[in-house]
Amino acid sequence: MAAPKEKLGLQIALIIFVLLTIVLSVTSYIFYDKYRTELNAKAAVEDKTKEAEKARKTAESQRDTLKQLVGKGPADPVDVIIETFERHQDIYGGTLPDETAKVYPTMLESQQDQVRELQEQIVSYQAEIAAEKAKFAQSLKESKEQVDSLQTEFKGQAEDIRKIHEEFKEQSRSFEKSQESVAQQVAEKQEEVLAIRKEAKDKEATMREKLQGRSKEINELKNELKPYRTWETEPPDGKVVSINPAAGTVFIDLGSKDGLRRQTTFSVVPHDVKNALNMQPKGALEVVRITDARLAEARITEDILSNPIVPGDRIVSPIFRAGQPERFAVAGLVDLSGDGSSDLRQLITLIKRNGGLVDAYVDDGGRRTGRISPATKFLITGEPPDEKSEKDVRDAYGRMLDDAEEYAVGQMPLDDFLEYIGYRGRTGTSERSSLSSRTRGKSSPFRRRPTTKKSAYD
Repeated sequence: MAAPKEKLGLQIALIIFVLLTIVLSVTSYIFYDKYRTELNAKAAVEDKTKEAEKARKTAESQRDTLKQLVGKGPADPVDVIIETFERHQDIYGGTLPDETAKVYPTMLESQQDQVRELQEQIVSYQAEIAAEKAKFAQSLKESKEQVDSLQTEFKGQAEDIRKIHEEFKEQSRSFEKSQESVAQQVAEKQEEVLAIRKEAKDKEATMREKLQGRSKEINELKNELKPYRTWETEPPDGKVVSINPAAGTVFIDLGSKDGLRRQTTFSVVPHDVKNALNMQPKGALEVVRITDARLAEARITEDILSNPIVPGDRIVSPIFRAGQPERFAVAGLVDLSGDGSSDLRQLITLIKRNGGLVDAYVDDGGRRTGRISPATKFLITGEPPDEKSEKDVRDAYGRMLDDAEEYAVGQMPLDDFLEYIGYRGRTGTSERSSLSSRTRGKSSPFRRRPTTKKSAYD
């Protein structure tokens, strides 16, 4: 029994050995086949690596060659080469119309074309220069001939010129001597003129002192004559028909048929006056409404409580005349507001507003407008110019006085004129208000002027 078991064990061992041998053979074959495949792959990779290395070396060689072609060394980086290429595009290819043509061959061809055009222009310019040189040579030859001819002619005239020059020098010496004599005479005359001027200035100062004294005497005489002054008889222009003390208004017997206008001003005098302009006014009116052909409403701009305006009182204005305008002229400084500045335009407007006309006046610069005529009634005189005023202003003022005397035109001081037309300041419609007899002359802006006004003869 032991032998069969041993034999079975050998058989089993043999089977196991055979199986292990087969497994080992299969495993060895598999590993060998994998090793061989890897060797083949490695060989293929090495071949590709060699080919890539060869291609790399070829590319590097080509790159270095291209760098040399663009003027760069093998060590220069590519970004520097690209920057250089872009700069060359801007410099050499900036004039090319097509962006795709901005490469080196096209740019070189463009440069070559430009060089060819420039060479052709140079050849053309050289031909023109040669022609101009020929013309210049011919012109130079002709000029030389002319110069030779002129020199020959000049040599013939040189002696004459020399003689003339000698004569001029002789005459110049004679003139200098006479000029010295004249200069001495001028100096003597200047001394005489200075002496005459000094004498005239002294006389002028003396005359001015005398004139001031005479002016003072004249003013004193005028003040003495004030109580006795007589003007031409001036009848009243109208009368007060009725009065409304509560409203501070009156009705007058003038209207549209008389040519009366709103804002016309009148002085009020007593009813029994014979010469209205020689009478101290008792009040003033301003027309506010034309109600009829012979009736108008006026507001009282000033009256006196002790001598109030009553029906029957006469109204007078040196400007207004029923149916016809009065004519005036103006000379001197017109100062209505008392601020020292000219109010000439305001006075002219005031006269026109009251229906009058201004025939002539002298403005602040001494320029005269219009002329005085026999139809001019009064020359209204403002403040006369003094010795510090411009000469044109003084002369124009004097001519206006002369014309007034020539045409027998009376002179009326500005203050008297304003007094007789009832002017007491600005008479704009915005200031109109109803004034009672208690407030008129107190809070009213139309205040009475001082009684020490100038005379009509001033």
